[in-house]
Amino acid sequence: MERCGKNATYLGLDIGSTSVGWAVSDETYRLCRVKGKDMWGVRLFEEAQTAAKRRVARVQRRRYQRRNQRLALLQELFQAQIAQVDPAFFQRMDAARLWSEDKPWKYTLFEQKGWTDREYHAQYPTVYHLRRALMTQDGPFDVRLVYLALHHILKKRGHFLYADLGDGHLPELEEIMRELELRFEDELGMELRCHDIDTLRPLLMDSTLSISARQKQLNAVFTAETKQQKTWVKALTGAKVKLSELYEDPTLEEAEQKEAEFRKAGYEDGLPVLEAVLGDRFALLEAWRSLYNWGVLQRLLGGASSISEAKVRQYEQNKKDLVELKAVLRADRTLYNRVFRATDVPGNYASLVGHTWVEGEKQAVKVCRHEDFCKFIEKVLDTLEQDERVQALRTRAKEGTLLPRLISGDNSVIPYQLHRAEMEQILDRAAVYLPFLKEKDAEGLTPADKIRALLTFRIPYYVGPLNHHAPNSWLVRKTEGPIYPWNFEDRVDLVRSAQAFIDRMTSSCSYLRGCDVLPACSPIYERFTVLNEMNPMTVKGEPLPVELKQALYEQVFLKIKKPGIRNIVGFLRAQGCDVSREDLGGIDVQGGVKSSLRTTLALREILGEKYDDAQAEEIVLAATYFGDDRRLLREKLRSLGLTDDVIGRLLRLHCAGWGRLSRELLCEMTAFTPGQPDGASILDALWQTNETLMGLLSDRYTFAEAIEARNREVGEESLYEFIDELYVSPSVKRQIRQTVLAACELRKVIGHDPKKIFIEMARGKEKKPERKPERKQTLLACYETFRDEAGALYDTLQQTDNQRLRQDKLYLYYTQMGRCMYSGERIDLEELLRSESLYDIDHIYPRSRVKDDSIDNRVLVKRTLNEEKGNDYPLSHDIVEAQKAFWSFLLHRKLISREKYERLTRRTGFTDEELTSFAARQLVETRQGTKAVAQLLGRLMPDSEIVYVKAGLVSDFRHARKLPKVRELNDLHHAKDAYLNIVVGNIYNTQFTHSPMRYIREHRDNYTINLDSLLKMEIRRGGVLAWNPADEGSIATVRRTMARNSPLVTMMPVIYSGILFDLQPKPQGQGQMPLKKGLPIEKYGGYNKVTGACFMLVEHTVRRRRVRSLVDVPLHLYPNAVSHPELALRHCVETRELKEPRIILPIIRMRSLISLDGYRMYITGRTNDNLSIQNANQLMVSEEWERYIQKVVKAARESKEYERLRGGDGYRPNPRDGLCPEKNLALYDLFVRKMEHMPYCQRMSGQKDKLLQAQSAFENLDVVQQCCILCQLLNLFSRSGGEADLTGIGLAKNFGVLHPSGTISGCTQALLIHQSPTGLYERVIDLNRL
Repeated sequence: MERCGKNATYLGLDIGSTSVGWAVSDETYRLCRVKGKDMWGVRLFEEAQTAAKRRVARVQRRRYQRRNQRLALLQELFQAQIAQVDPAFFQRMDAARLWSEDKPWKYTLFEQKGWTDREYHAQYPTVYHLRRALMTQDGPFDVRLVYLALHHILKKRGHFLYADLGDGHLPELEEIMRELELRFEDELGMELRCHDIDTLRPLLMDSTLSISARQKQLNAVFTAETKQQKTWVKALTGAKVKLSELYEDPTLEEAEQKEAEFRKAGYEDGLPVLEAVLGDRFALLEAWRSLYNWGVLQRLLGGASSISEAKVRQYEQNKKDLVELKAVLRADRTLYNRVFRATDVPGNYASLVGHTWVEGEKQAVKVCRHEDFCKFIEKVLDTLEQDERVQALRTRAKEGTLLPRLISGDNSVIPYQLHRAEMEQILDRAAVYLPFLKEKDAEGLTPADKIRALLTFRIPYYVGPLNHHAPNSWLVRKTEGPIYPWNFEDRVDLVRSAQAFIDRMTSSCSYLRGCDVLPACSPIYERFTVLNEMNPMTVKGEPLPVELKQALYEQVFLKIKKPGIRNIVGFLRAQGCDVSREDLGGIDVQGGVKSSLRTTLALREILGEKYDDAQAEEIVLAATYFGDDRRLLREKLRSLGLTDDVIGRLLRLHCAGWGRLSRELLCEMTAFTPGQPDGASILDALWQTNETLMGLLSDRYTFAEAIEARNREVGEESLYEFIDELYVSPSVKRQIRQTVLAACELRKVIGHDPKKIFIEMARGKEKKPERKPERKQTLLACYETFRDEAGALYDTLQQTDNQRLRQDKLYLYYTQMGRCMYSGERIDLEELLRSESLYDIDHIYPRSRVKDDSIDNRVLVKRTLNEEKGNDYPLSHDIVEAQKAFWSFLLHRKLISREKYERLTRRTGFTDEELTSFAARQLVETRQGTKAVAQLLGRLMPDSEIVYVKAGLVSDFRHARKLPKVRELNDLHHAKDAYLNIVVGNIYNTQFTHSPMRYIREHRDNYTINLDSLLKMEIRRGGVLAWNPADEGSIATVRRTMARNSPLVTMMPVIYSGILFDLQPKPQGQGQMPLKKGLPIEKYGGYNKVTGACFMLVEHTVRRRRVRSLVDVPLHLYPNAVSHPELALRHCVETRELKEPRIILPIIRMRSLISLDGYRMYITGRTNDNLSIQNANQLMVSEEWERYIQKVVKAARESKEYERLRGGDGYRPNPRDGLCPEKNLALYDLFVRKMEHMPYCQRMSGQKDKLLQAQSAFENLDVVQQCCILCQLLNLFSRSGGEADLTGIGLAKNFGVLHPSGTISGCTQALLIHQSPTGLYERVIDLNRL
C-alpha cells in the first residue's frame, strides 16, 4: 500500500556541493511511497565553477583585440603615404606568419633593389636600434621605418601603474614608499615602514643579489618581524607567496588563485582572477608591485636615458658575451657542440634561443629559462681552467647577467610614459620630413595627435563596452558616431556613464531586499563594525557595563586611528579596573582589534568644524566609486561645495570596498529594546546594549520580524532573480537551484506543504589533504623555549613517534607537561598508555551543555577527579587557585591556547543566555547559503516549518547507532543522510522548540544537548512522539529504512559553456582546431581540447549502411549550429568526416542519461570516435558487506596516509576492525560475481575474466595490500572513477576504462532517459526508432 498524501509529514534535505539528498517520511519516520517507489533520492550535479578561466581568456582576447585595433588605426593613418612608396608593404606584413611557400614574396618587410630585409637587419639589428636612430638623428628616414618604430611602441606600450609619472622620468622612491606606508596602515592595520630609503634604493637596483639575499636585507630595512610583514617583503623580491599569508585570511587558501609571484612570466595574464579573488584588497597588492617594478626597471635601464638605449646596450653586451663564450669553449670541440649544438641538453645555448642547426637545417629545441641557462653555463665553466676570461664569464653567469635577453618578462615593468617619451622625440623629428604628420583635419587634430592618443588612451573601467547596443553595456553617449581614442570624451558622457556603472555594480544588503550596501569606509558602517566587535568584550568573564563600553568608544576609538589591545587595557586601568591582557575575553587578544574609525577620524580632521555626517557619507561614497579616477572624483567633490584645499586633502584619502549591510537596515529598522519603549534602530541598540548584530536578530528582539515585514512590502521577486542576487558563490547558487527544483516537485507530488522541512547544507567540498605542521614538530618548538625546565620530558618527546601523537591522550599529556590538569600531579606515562581506568579526557565545558570536542575544550585528568567534577562548571575554586599559575605557564609557553586558559579560569557559571546560545548552535544556521534555501522554501511552502540541522549531528547519530556510511560505495548515502536529517532534526526541534530560552528556564537541572543522552530519553511534545528509545521503537524503524537500497538517483544534464579550447597553441601537426581560418593544422598547428557544448543524434552512412551516432557539438558552433542546421551538417562532414549526415536530434545535453543494452551511463564528452561516460548504475551490497567495506576503505586510506607521512609500508590495521584475508577474498569474489550479472555484464565481462586470472596474485598479498586493491576495484563500479590501478596483481594501471563507441546502431537497445529532478518521473526515447 502506497503511503503519500497527508501522511507525508516531513521533508529532509541534505545539500552538498555536488548533490542534494532528499527524503519524505511520516511522523513515525516511515518513508512515503508513490508510483511504487520509496520517496527518497539523490540529485547529482557538477560543482559550479567560477568564471576564472573564462575571465582570463576574455581579458586576453580583449587586450589583443584592442592592441590590433590600435595598430589598425595606425595603419590607416600611414596608409596613403606608404602606398606611394610601397603598395604591398602592409600585405607583406600580414603574410609574415605564413610559410615561405605560402606567400608570394621572398621578404617580409622590404623587397626592393638594394634595400631588403637583409640590409634592414644589418643596419638595425633590433627594433630598438631603429627607435634610437629615429630619436637621435634628423633624417630624413623612410616613412616605413617611422611606421615600424611607432608600430612597435604601440604594440608594446607598457603598463599604467604610475598614473602621475612625467615623461621619461621614473617616480621618486620616497613618493612610492610614502603612499605604501599609508596604505598598509589603513588597509591592513600593519606597519611596514622603510627606515632607511638610501639603503633600500641600491637593494632594489642591485642585479647581482639572489632572491634569498635580497629578502634577508630587505627584512632588515623594513624591520619585518611578523610572518605577515616578512611575507610582504618576500613578495617584493618577486618570489612566490601565499595570498592567505599576505592578508592573514585563511579563506584565501581555497581561492581560485592562491598565490602571487611578481617575477613570473605571464603574471599579468592572471590579474583578472587575482582581482576577482582579492576584490578591494587587490589595489594594495598592485601598489606593492609598483615598488617591485621600480626596482626591476632601474636594473633594466642600468642608468640609460631611454628604453632603446638600454636595449641596445643589452644587445651589444649579449653579442660580446657570446663571442667570449665561444672563444673559451672552442678549444674543446665536444664541449662546444654540447653547449651550442646539442638538441637534448637542457639549459644549453640551443635551448636558450629555441633552435639550432643540424646538417644545414634549422631544428627547434625546447626553450629553457635564462636562469637555467646561466646555471648550466656556470657548471660548464667550472670544468675549465680558471683564467681571467673564464672567471669573468663565470661571475656574470652566477649573477644571472650573462647573455642578457632583450625579450623577457622584465619588459612588463616598463611604464607607458617611457615609451611616450621616445614617441614624442620620434614624432617631433619625423614631422620635419613627413609633413602629413602636422596636417590638421576638420576637428583640428593632426595624425601626430591621434598617434599620441593611441598610446595613452585607455577605456575607463566605469564606461564598460563601447557598443551601447550590447546587452551588458551601460555606456551613455553625448553624440552618435564612431568612437576613437582622440574623440572619446566628445562622444561619451563620462559622468552619466559612471553613475550608470554605480547603479549596476552596487551590491544589495544581506538582509533588506532592494537596498544598496554602504561603503566599507562609511562612518555609519565603521561605527557598526566597531560596536559589533566591542560589544561581546568581557573582563574576567564579565561583560563590560554599557556606560564603560561607551566611554571606551569615545575615548579610545574616536581618538586613535588604529587602536590595539594595549590601548584598551590602558583605558580600563585608567578607569580603575585591575585588568591585564589575559583577563580580556570576547575579543581576539592575539590578533588584535580588527575594526576602527579610521576614515571617520580622517574626515573629522580634514573637514574640521564643518564636519557633517550626511556630507561625510557622500564624500566616502564618491571616493569609493571614483577613487581610481582622480579627475572624476575631483569634479564630484567640487559639486559638494568643497574648497580646493579640502579636495586636495580628500584625494589622498583611500576608500575602497563595500560592506554587507545597508543604511536602511542599520539606521531605519526599529524594534523595542530595553530602555527604549518607542523603539531603537540597530545602530542605536548596538550603542545602548552589549548585543551583537546576531543577538539583535534573535528572537529576543523584533528586528527580524521587522525585516521580514519590510521585505514583503518591497514585493516578490522571481525565484531565479532572488538566487541570482544572492551574495554567494556560483557553487552555492547551483546547490540552491537544484534544491528548489527537487522540493517543488515533491510538493506537487504530495499535494500539500510538508509539516516540517529539515535542512542540512554541507560546508563545502572537503579540502585536499595538505601537509600540516606535525604535532611532534609543534610540541618540540614549544619545548625548545624551556628545554631545561622540561628535563627528561623533552627527551621522551623527541623519541616519541609522530604517529602515536595522533592519540589525543598522548598529545594532551605533552601539552600539559605530563601532569594532571586538575591536580598538577605527574601522570605515569606507562600507566596512561597501558590502562584505560586511571585517566580520562574530560570536557571543560560539559558535553551535556555544549557540543565541543576540540582540543581547546579537553584536558587529561585523573579519573577520580573527573568523576568528582561531573557536569559541574565552572571548575571548583580550589582547583583554579591551585593550578592557575601552572595553566598560565602553559599559556605563555604556547602549549595551550588562550581560549582553553579562559575556560579553565572562568569563575562564573553559564548564564541562561549562554546555555541558550549553546542550544541554538544545534538549532540555528547562520551561513548565507543555508538561510537563502530556508527563505526560498519558506516562500514556496508557507505552511511548512523550516528546521535547520547542524552539520555533524547526522554523523554523530550514525556513529552512536553504528550505521555504516561508505562514500566510495555509491551515491545513495546522500539520500540516507537526508532521511537521518529528519530523524535527528526532529529530535532537537521537538525537544527545544523555537524557544531554547524557555526550555532551559523550565528544565535547567536536567538540561542536555548531548545526542547520546537525548537518544536515551522519550521525546514527546504536543501529543507527537519524536523519539521512542525502546529497542523496537524509533531506532528499529530507522534501521529497517537505512538497510534499504531504494533511493532514486538523477543527474542534472547541462549544456557546457566556458573556454572554447585550450588557449596554449600546439605546434605543427597537433591540435583539433586551426589557429586561423585557412591555416592548415599540419603546417601551423592549432588549438587542442576543443570544448563540446552538447551532443546531437546523427544518422549517416558507413559502408553503404545507415547508422546512428552521438556526435558532439563544439562550443564555438553552439548555439548557431542549432538555429542553422547547415553549420552542424558541415561540422559532421568536415570535422567528423561523416557521409550523408542527417540530424535526428539537434540537442542532447551533456550528462544526459542513456541506456545501451541495459547498461546506464551519463555521457560527458568525446574521446576520438568514442564516448566519455560516467557509470550510472549504483553498486548495492548488503548492510553487512557495507560495514566491512567501510573498514577496508579506512585501512587503505590510513595506509596511504601512513606512507605519506613516514614512508615505507609499516602500517598495520586495528585488530578490532576484523580485517582478514578470508573476508577480503570473499569481497573480491563478490565484485567479480557482480560483473557476471546485469547491468555490469554488458560492459565488464572482459574485466571479469582478467580478475579471475589475477585472483591467485590477490591471495598472495598481505591484508593491507588487499584492502588497497579492493578500494581500486570499487572505482570500477563508482560513478566518477571508472578505472583502477591494479598493478599490484599484475594488471593494468588504468584497468577498466570504458569508452563505448559513439555509434549506437550496434546496440539492441539505445535509450535516452529524461528524468525529473527527483527521478519520480521518467520519459524514455528510443534513439534507434526516432
